[in-house]
Amino acid sequence: MAEITRLNKYDTRTNISIDGNVVRRIDTYNIPNVTKEPVRREERRVTKTPQVERRKNTMSLSYALITIALVGVMVFMTFAYVNAQYNARESYTAIAELEQELSELKIENDVQENMIYGNIDYEEIKRIAVEEYGMGVPTKNQIITYERGESEYVKQFDDIPEYK
Repeated sequence: MAEITRLNKYDTRTNISIDGNVVRRIDTYNIPNVTKEPVRREERRVTKTPQVERRKNTMSLSYALITIALVGVMVFMTFAYVNAQYNARESYTAIAELEQELSELKIENDVQENMIYGNIDYEEIKRIAVEEYGMGVPTKNQIITYERGESEYVKQFDDIPEYK
C-alpha cells in the first residue's frame, strides 16, 4: 500500500492511501484535529464629548417636534376632510328635498294651468269681439307676413301701413 501525503485547503496534512487501481481512501485516524480560531481585533471605544451628546439629544428633540407637528397637521386635515364630507352630504340632502318640492310645485302649477285654460269659453270671446267691439275675421288682404332675419325677433322701425 502506498501512502501519499499532500496539503489540503486548510494547510493540514492529509494521508491518502491508494488500494488497487484508482480507489482512494483517506486515512482519517492519523489527521490531527486542528481548528483555527479567528483573530480577534481590539475594538476601539470612542468616547463622545458632551457637546456631541448634547447635539445628538437636540437633533432627537427637533425630529420629535417635527413629527408632532406633522401628526397635528394630519389630524387637522382629517377633521377638515370629515367636515367637508358632512357638509357635502347635507347639501345633497337639501338639494334632494328642494328638487322634490320643485316637482310638487310643478305638478300643482300644471293642475292650476289646466283649470284656468279649461274654463275659457272661446265662443263667448268671439261673440263679444264681433258684437261689442265690431271686430271681424281678417281676410287674406289684411294679413301681412314679415320675414325674419338672422336674429330671433323682429324689430318694428315704421308703423304698419293700413290697407283699405
